[in-house]
Amino acid sequence: MNLIYPCVIHCEKAPDGKGESYWCAFPDLEGCHSFADTIDELLKNAEEALTGYCVTLLDEKRKLPAASSIADIDRSDCDAVAVVEAKLTEKTKSVKKTLTIPAWLNDLAEAEHINFSGVLAEALTQRLNLN
Repeated sequence: MNLIYPCVIHCEKAPDGKGESYWCAFPDLEGCHSFADTIDELLKNAEEALTGYCVTLLDEKRKLPAASSIADIDRSDCDAVAVVEAKLTEKTKSVKKTLTIPAWLNDLAEAEHINFSGVLAEALTQRLNLN
């Protein structure tokens, strides 16, 4: 199954004026975000975040929200809009894990609507050099 969702892309200049950083969010998927130092890396990370988010919802027997039309996305507060595809296969099947993090970190992440499963999957993928 392939799922396509629009994402909004933001670009920020580094504080020292050298370089840029990027982050994106999916307007239809609360808490689904990603970040990177290059736009190519951002789009790759966005696909991983989207896949992890969708797999988590499906594993929890929750309904996936309908994807907005790219024409309906508010462009006033972003630098670009792109569509990202999640390719769900048997390999993307999830397993449930229990973890412990500091309460203050949990509170900050929840306030930002961070997808914990997506962040953990992204970090493990990077740590294992699977990207």
